[in-house]
Amino acid sequence: MSLIKGNQLAGVEKKVTKKAKHILRASKIWWMHFYQPEEPYRYIFHHLPKCGGTSALDALTHWFICIKDYPPPWGDQDKPQAYQRFCQNPKNLEKLHHYHILCGHYHVSGSFLFERYPQCLQEDKYRLITFLRDPLQVQLSLHYYELRNQRISSQESLEKHLLERSNYLASVIPCDPSNYQEILNRYFFIGLVEEFQESFNRLANLLDKPKIELNVLNQSPRKEKNLSQDFLSEFKELNQLDYQIYSYAKTLCRDSADEHYNIHG
Repeated sequence: MSLIKGNQLAGVEKKVTKKAKHILRASKIWWMHFYQPEEPYRYIFHHLPKCGGTSALDALTHWFICIKDYPPPWGDQDKPQAYQRFCQNPKNLEKLHHYHILCGHYHVSGSFLFERYPQCLQEDKYRLITFLRDPLQVQLSLHYYELRNQRISSQESLEKHLLERSNYLASVIPCDPSNYQEILNRYFFIGLVEEFQESFNRLANLLDKPKIELNVLNQSPRKEKNLSQDFLSEFKELNQLDYQIYSYAKTLCRDSADEHYNIHG
């Protein structure tokens, strides 16, 4: 019991420390930009679940004041009224300044990005930023996260559970085989979790911001398990669209680096 309480206290202490750091960073950012001319762009971070978003959000607080726009926690979103209130009350994008970045999941019907803020997919002044991850690693991380939060049974086999959910990335963006390239093209920047530091360095170059050293946060503890070749083949077959999305995102990420190099030498 004392061990559980100790872990809980440590978790609270980490959250308080992180919050304090974000407040201090926000103060510095506000004063830094207060006397500078307004820039034309407004930034939105599309935080895809289990794609390094917590670490990315923490890093973005070095450059922006983050406006959080997340739905109710799991315990509350089961209540339709709480989620409905969230869907009916989007942030006013006109109140965003160039030193703000709006951050949210936008991964559930009713609060998809195109539903909540359709203008950000239509107007050039809105710059969308997100990170993607290898489809298998996304689902592994999601599996252990749900297991830790008792959303799935520990009696169910890992391979069986992973094969029950196909094309998760496509479902949370959302997109389909006919439009995934068009939708990904609307993003100002797409980074890769597997190249997290390199991706953030590219983003720093694009935004003309100082490079920062990333901290990896919110990792779901997992047991190492060898997955069979038969399973891997079946998983890739079931998740063809996700692998197409991830492959195209890698192309876009490389292109953004090449474009910056061609412009700046």
